[in-house]
Amino acid sequence: YPYGTIAADAKEGTTFSISPNTQKIDTFLDNETVSLEQYKISFSEPVYSLTALRETSVDSLASLSSEYDRYLQLPEELPERIRQLSRAITEEETNLYEKTRAIERYFARNGFIYDQNNVGVPKEQQDYVDQFLFDTKRGYCDNFSTSMVVMLRAIDIPARWVKGFAEGEEISNDLGEKTFQVTNNNAHSWVEAYFPGIGWMPFEPTIGFSGTGNVDFDVDLDLNEQPLEPLAPVKPKKTKKLDTENNKTIFEGLTKLIRTSMDWIVNNLGKIILWSLVGGAVALFVYRIRLKWMPKLLVPYHRLRGDDWKTFEKKYFRLIKQLKLYGIERRNGQTLQSYANNVDEFFGSKDMKRLTTAYEKGVYGGNKGEHDWFELRESWENLINRTSG
Repeated sequence: YPYGTIAADAKEGTTFSISPNTQKIDTFLDNETVSLEQYKISFSEPVYSLTALRETSVDSLASLSSEYDRYLQLPEELPERIRQLSRAITEEETNLYEKTRAIERYFARNGFIYDQNNVGVPKEQQDYVDQFLFDTKRGYCDNFSTSMVVMLRAIDIPARWVKGFAEGEEISNDLGEKTFQVTNNNAHSWVEAYFPGIGWMPFEPTIGFSGTGNVDFDVDLDLNEQPLEPLAPVKPKKTKKLDTENNKTIFEGLTKLIRTSMDWIVNNLGKIILWSLVGGAVALFVYRIRLKWMPKLLVPYHRLRGDDWKTFEKKYFRLIKQLKLYGIERRNGQTLQSYANNVDEFFGSKDMKRLTTAYEKGVYGGNKGEHDWFELRESWENLINRTSG
């Protein structure tokens, strides 16, 4: 991110110039444009105040200067149902931030699928975004990010489509120095929305990816809320005793069943042994590959349990156990934040830090209710699914 830049360093006499509109950085030496072979840019990742984000208003968009018109451009032939969908998704939200988040979350909650291969191609005269939103619902990052930009512009929120690269794979060169190899596999696209008084903020609509803005949860929490009174357990009703005649009938039925079963076992002993060996081999195989299939069961299981603090706490420790099976074990005496940094460094994400911060806010800060459960569930599922790879 060019904005957030705090220092630039290169050969003596080099001048850096950043465009306020495009954020592109140009370099000059003796007033002539040059291409640098080596340079260093230092920046501070932007942190966004949740309080300030919630104070953003639709009325503030009217004060934007004409330089932001380019981020509201839409095709004249844009299908009307895209505008209608955008308004329907955001009509209950009162500020620009929540409206943008509503569109960002829409894809994960409405049956969209991330797929790099089986992506539909629009027919002649068919709109690219319209096809993805209403027909295929299947695509890769470009489909998700492009659609979100168009939907934001459809409700007059300035938005831009961003293409970039992750840091790549860490390798060592011939001199043993640490370098990063960046390939097309590290390419990704996402969205940035502009809020008056805040600036540009990144959003991540693509399913399975994380990378939204770093939000400071600087809101007042009600820590004096009284817990609900526990419900008194209901005593089970006592069953009536069977009379003597019924007891006799049941005993005779059980005796007959046992004799029949024993005869069947004797007549099929060879098959029983064979299938027991096969079953044992299958069970052993399934156990050995549990790291691959277990996450697939954990995701739907925990989705059925809902989103609340009790479920989140169980999911958090289940994730730590799954990460241990995967090979990323928490060392004795290691803090949760330190462990989270190790996990995120391994996977190249911020998911574990997000989960750990929420867990510590609940345990040490008493905040067990004011959480973005959907975002935490996405981070948890992202890490759980990665352990099956």
